[in-house]
Amino acid sequence: NNSARRSAAPLDGSGGALAFAQRARITIANSTFTGNSALGSSFNANGGAIYITNNSEQFQIINSTIANNVAGWVGGGVVNSALPGTTTPGGIIRNTIFANNTANNGGNGWNIQQHCSAITVGGGVIPPLTNGGNNLQFPDRNPSPNYWNETVCASGITIGDAQLGPLQDNGGPTQTRAPDLDSPAVDAGSNATCAAAPINNRDQRGQTRPIDGDGDANPVCDIGAYELVPNQPPFAPTLLTPADDALLTSNTPTFTWTRAPFATEYRLQVDDDPMFGSPALDVTLTGQSYTAPYLAIGGYSWQVYASNSFGNALSGTHTLIIASAENSAPQRNYVTQLDPTLSWTRVSWALGYWVRVDNNSNFSSPEFENTSVPADQTSVIANLPGDGIYYWQVCARPAPTTCGAWSTVETLVVDEP
Repeated sequence: NNSARRSAAPLDGSGGALAFAQRARITIANSTFTGNSALGSSFNANGGAIYITNNSEQFQIINSTIANNVAGWVGGGVVNSALPGTTTPGGIIRNTIFANNTANNGGNGWNIQQHCSAITVGGGVIPPLTNGGNNLQFPDRNPSPNYWNETVCASGITIGDAQLGPLQDNGGPTQTRAPDLDSPAVDAGSNATCAAAPINNRDQRGQTRPIDGDGDANPVCDIGAYELVPNQPPFAPTLLTPADDALLTSNTPTFTWTRAPFATEYRLQVDDDPMFGSPALDVTLTGQSYTAPYLAIGGYSWQVYASNSFGNALSGTHTLIIASAENSAPQRNYVTQLDPTLSWTRVSWALGYWVRVDNNSNFSSPEFENTSVPADQTSVIANLPGDGIYYWQVCARPAPTTCGAWSTVETLVVDEP
């Protein structure tokens, strides 16, 4: 809401918010310009938000939002001069929004150069700014009548409505204008531009960039001064495999489901109770697949929750039956309690025994371990955390802190009713 009232002509002014009529090096980054005015009706009332002339090297506007500014003559957003003696635009823009800026053209009905305009040698028309990539303008240049001096802000600029919200406190030290969730500015910027100085992966509020704003699991920097953080629950995932009513002959099926937009994690539940009162599997994951360590023969229902900090969404339910494969052998070491007894033969010289049980055959993180079984004891009760396939082995100790050869690895299947 700044305005310029006077410059070279009485009651007319240029650069409603910022005016640099002298030579300067200028970088504008993570900034919002909105509601500014260059007042007047003569050709001096230019650059509703920004007016830059006489610079000998290109100024930069990076990750900024220039919206709803107005000029009495041209360039509701930005007016600048070409570099001295050239037709090179005086500035370069990257990851920047131009939205709904207007120019009154001195009261004439031309409807031209609403967003941007350039002062050039001999009056030649050039795109006012250099397109450094990932910029957005709306509305487009006036297509009819096609005035010879009508132009977009930069060659190749993307045309699209950024769908900006009002100027308000969206967090951080200054007010901002947030794009809607389905704005073309969301996840449409350059991550390289955002990572480099002076943006340094932050937006105007200090919010970290980039954020996955469109829910495609690929964080991309937004165009403009504001990085959208979606404040909505995720969509529901769709169950893929096993198919509904599947008949399986594996006790270790793999469950898969589709990615749910905006989900940060998933919760898989598998239960022989269709009401999921006491799941045989209840695991939280970041991916969209999980291989069960072991499921006993029988019928099951399964479902998946998608979650984020704003809520969760539940998939449909599939059922499956696990049956024995044809000509399958009986399962050895099958127990139905979480505290099975493990036993081994006595070694005459042993001063004690070391027993370990793990759900991984490399014993990298044992689920149960007893390193000091007395020499006269050849069995232990293993307290295990849940159903599944386990590996176990034992060694005899020739000394209290050393271990002789480990036994062969034995498997154990636990299936508590």
